[in-house]
Amino acid sequence: MANLKRVRLIEASICLIVVFSLDALAAPQSDILYAGTDGFHTFIVLPVRNPDSPIRYVKYEYAEKAWYLEGKDSYWRAFFVLFFPHAGTVGEYPLQSLCQAGGDKLIEFRVSTKDYERASARIESWIERNRIFARYPDSVFYASPRSYWLFNTCHHFTLSALRAAGIPVHPSWALTNGCTMRQIKRAAKRNN
Repeated sequence: MANLKRVRLIEASICLIVVFSLDALAAPQSDILYAGTDGFHTFIVLPVRNPDSPIRYVKYEYAEKAWYLEGKDSYWRAFFVLFFPHAGTVGEYPLQSLCQAGGDKLIEFRVSTKDYERASARIESWIERNRIFARYPDSVFYASPRSYWLFNTCHHFTLSALRAAGIPVHPSWALTNGCTMRQIKRAAKRNN
């Protein structure tokens, strides 16, 4: 009788190990993406999936071309930039560490592999890779098919990528950095 109990205990243990192992295999893989701000500007950082690459992350940010690349950042231009559509640009920064992303704070989101791919595809939809506006040692700025103005800023870009990844944010409510970061922080609490 004692031997039968031991056999059944061993059988039950083996079943549990097999079940937990199969659950681990069936669990969706997860990826990480980051949203950040410098207090005025918001951006997205994606980890690079190639483990052999010296580049570990890529930071993406959207801006008005003349303001960001040509130094036309006088405050009197803000009215025209916001209320009249202008050429947009997406900056792409390869990074070796998250410390290089800059900004006040990076907020981490864990997403499925499919959601990571959706966010990456959304970012790519904002980039015209065949039109380079500027190339620097630490970054490349591409033309964007989207015009920059009040209802299409860096905040919309950031929230659009997060929303594509299944994060519950609303790009249409992204009029300021404060509104954008409140949404991001609230979504991060639910995500983590």
